[in-house]
Amino acid sequence: MSMLVAVPRSLAAFPWLLMARDMPALIRTRFFDKHDTALKELTDGTVDLLCTGYTEMLRLPEAERPERICTYVWGLSAIVVRDGALESSADLARYCGQNAGAALVLPFAGSPLDRQVRALVSLSSEFTGITLQNAELAETLQRWAKGELCAAVFPEPIAARLISTGAGHRFADIASLWAQINHGERRSPQVSLFAKAASTLGEGFMAEFRRVILICHEPNAEDLHFLADQLSLPVPIVEAALPHVIFETPENSNMQNLEASFDQLVALAEKNRRGA
Repeated sequence: MSMLVAVPRSLAAFPWLLMARDMPALIRTRFFDKHDTALKELTDGTVDLLCTGYTEMLRLPEAERPERICTYVWGLSAIVVRDGALESSADLARYCGQNAGAALVLPFAGSPLDRQVRALVSLSSEFTGITLQNAELAETLQRWAKGELCAAVFPEPIAARLISTGAGHRFADIASLWAQINHGERRSPQVSLFAKAASTLGEGFMAEFRRVILICHEPNAEDLHFLADQLSLPVPIVEAALPHVIFETPENSNMQNLEASFDQLVALAEKNRRGA
């Protein structure tokens, strides 16, 4: 029987959707909207595999954490601003200082992006003075549509959709900002594959997955139309979003180094904030 993979409604689902299309005997997919529900389904065996944020499992007691099989998305999101005149970190900080309630809105507290952007703000002098807030994505989108927010972090393809419709401007990809404090290295762990145990994966599974990751780098027209249909998006938005997503399956040693670098920088920033 094929394995059931729970995937988010974002471009992080792309390789799994392709695998389910091309190898239905190996993989089936199910979209999830709530991380907590998806995690429960993994732990109780309703789904076999879960694709979610790199640090999601830290919320569980160590003995109960599913196994991280690999990290395969190393860049997925961007800071979007409403006013295209906000071109630099100094501009954004000045705007926050001059307008009551203005802030850069991050995903839910403790998510990989929340911890990463807070590390960027802490470790880069350019971001001094920027106010940060947390909110669930649905709330952020609602407030954005009402014109209540000046800046927010959005995953792809949401960022590309807002930009393409004129509802926002791309301030910067998080990967580009991360490189500024990480010795030029843009990659940071964003989305990982989890299982209750690696033994649930059959022989050759990862080889097939790596093959599909390569397709994500240069999808053909059929692949793009398929992804757009699965995510209920226009093809041009999918095309605009994909170049801003970093799909990769590094060798284990390189993957561990990248993850360790991320963990160290985030931990340093959090230590600095506690000591402030």
